Amino acid sequence: MGIDTIGSQRPEPYEPPEQELQEKDFIQENYSKNPKPFWAMVAVFAAVIVLCWGVGSWYYQTMETQVESSPFLQVTNREMSVFLWQFPEYMPQHVQDKRGYLPGFEYRERLGVVLKAADDYVEAPPGLLFLYHTWARLLKDYYVPRPISRVEFAEFLNLQPEWKPINWSESPPAYRRMVQGIKFSRDKNLEELSYEEFPLIVRQAFQGWKNYRLEGKLINIIKITYGDLKSFLKKFPHYDRNYWRNIVYAKYPRYLLTFTFEDIESGEKVSKGEITPFLRVAIFNVLQAQKGF
Repeated sequence: MGIDTIGSQRPEPYEPPEQELQEKDFIQENYSKNPKPFWAMVAVFAAVIVLCWGVGSWYYQTMETQVESSPFLQVTNREMSVFLWQFPEYMPQHVQDKRGYLPGFEYRERLGVVLKAADDYVEAPPGLLFLYHTWARLLKDYYVPRPISRVEFAEFLNLQPEWKPINWSESPPAYRRMVQGIKFSRDKNLEELSYEEFPLIVRQAFQGWKNYRLEGKLINIIKITYGDLKSFLKKFPHYDRNYWRNIVYAKYPRYLLTFTFEDIESGEKVSKGEITPFLRVAIFNVLQAQKGF
């Protein structure tokens, strides 16, 4: 067969089928009658659900076990709130990345603890828990009594309802009676009440709230002298540099550095770089107490 013969052959023209294909022609009858693939998918999906639930359950059980066996993690949101009033830079509203940070605290509508989570263990970064325990070990028992007016304390309870007895299951009975009768109380200074009527932790929370909400401007402008500082450290030695220098070094490398030098005049002002916010607040409370405020 020559080249001319091959080239002369032409393909036969396309002829469409006599009948158009119907939808049933594309469906495999065996598949439509056999439900196994569908139930197999359901089984796989169910297995994934069960696996996720099992992993989640294991995770939460593990976390609960760790909390129950570790005093380091056994800090409630209520206890953490007292600490945060003295270290406000760690409040959620002052932290740049708020995702998952202290979920037991409110910061949009008000400052305070989520009521239903007040006595749950706090969910906090390890670094913050370490700082809390350092404060609890060194400074928590330091409390400077200052006058507490009935009006200011009523305002505190209104804005911080986690301290109302109804929201604090472990509140002493005497405290409950005191709060119930506070509208009719003639006590000019609630600080004079017993600790059963007015627990220390509530006094600390109130004072921290007052410092933050009502006295912030005064605290920021206060001038602290070396004489003030010397007198303060003599009474509250756990604020000294050797306790805190490594902990606050990143933000305050000069914390009380000059105070370690000799021959410093008592009237000389301490530079701001040597005073942390929690130390400034503590000294402010002492100076106010000395004035009877």
